Parts: sequence; structure tokens; C-alpha cells
Amino acid sequence: MVEKKEAFSDEQLISLIKSGESERIAELFERYSPYIKKSAYLYEKYCDVDDLISEGELALYLAIYTFDNSKASFKTYAVSCIRKTLMSRSRFMQAKMRIPRNLISSLDEEMLEPADDGNPENMVILKENVDSLMKSLKGILSDYEYSVICDFIEGLSYKEIAAKHAKSEKSVDNALKRIREKIKR
Repeated sequence: MVEKKEAFSDEQLISLIKSGESERIAELFERYSPYIKKSAYLYEKYCDVDDLISEGELALYLAIYTFDNSKASFKTYAVSCIRKTLMSRSRFMQAKMRIPRNLISSLDEEMLEPADDGNPENMVILKENVDSLMKSLKGILSDYEYSVICDFIEGLSYKEIAAKHAKSEKSVDNALKRIREKIKR
């Protein structure tokens, strides 16, 4: 006869885990694994699915230990944590992909390499490098040019950037040309 597992609610499992029964984490991972995998595939265009699944699992693990049952159900909290983590990773990778190669050609190419393995430490290094790049750009660009490059990296079209700044598309194009020239110097 096969022994039937006791069915605990998510909140009960959290309580057991926090009281020392860490082996119960596997039960929550089993429950949320289909959601994590399904969600990861939504962002496969920009990121490796296996990396996203790992990020989702890490988000679930952190959700287990940061959950406060006085605010929401665990399911609501966990799904929110997982979704936000995957969206954040996807946006980060999209932004990285949008930085025009000719815009950063004068920079050391290795500066953007560390995050390709999905290692959280390397992601922090990449974020610091991008922050450093953006800080450097802020120092050499006018306020308008800096705003244009930020909008461009965010994925806005020339038309959207022009409308946002009440300028013509030609003005946006000229600003991006000036930015490229300043970076090449």
C-alpha cells in the first residue's frame, strides 16, 4: 500500500519550514514548479529558459523565507515574487540587447560579458558596469542627449522619443549621431 502524503496548505508548509522542517521546501517547489516553467517560457525570446527557471526558483525560495501571512496568501505572494523576478530579468536582458553595438564599440567588450552565465554575482557586476557606463555618458552628454539615449535604450522609437520631448524625429536622429561621435572620442 502506498502511503499518502498529508496535504498541507502552503501557509502550513511555510510554518513547518520556518520551524525547522526544511525538507518541506521540496513540496512547495513541486507545487510551484509548473508555474515557474510556464512563466519562464513567456520570456524565452530575451533570456535562456533554464536561467529563467533558476531565477524563478530562487524567487520562490526567497518568498518562502520573507512571507508574512498577515498581508496576503502565500500563493499570491509567491506568484508576485516569481513574476516580478522574471520580468525584471527579461527587462534587463532586453535593455542590454538594445544598447547599440556601435554605441559601445569604443568600450571594452569584456565589460558586458560577465552576465552571460546567469550567475547572480556576475549580474551585479554587469549592473555596476552599466551604471558606470550611464554615469560616464551623463558626464559627456547634454541633458537632452542623455534623455534621448535612455529612451532609446528603453526601446522607444524615434517617433515616441520625439513626441516625448516635443522635438522632431530628425532632432532625435541628430542627437543619437552626436552621442555616437562623443563616445568615439
